[in-house]
Amino acid sequence: MADAPLKLKTFDDFSIKDLISFKVLNTSLFSIFLKCFAVQS
Repeated sequence: MADAPLKLKTFDDFSIKDLISFKVLNTSLFSIFLKCFAVQS
């Protein structure tokens, strides 16, 4: 990786922990969005 420091992460570079964290973050943001949307309705 030293010859390509700016190389983007590929799917293979992501660990299970990264994927779980990403999924949890998206789920949290989505639930917050739904709550805000429900309040405005």
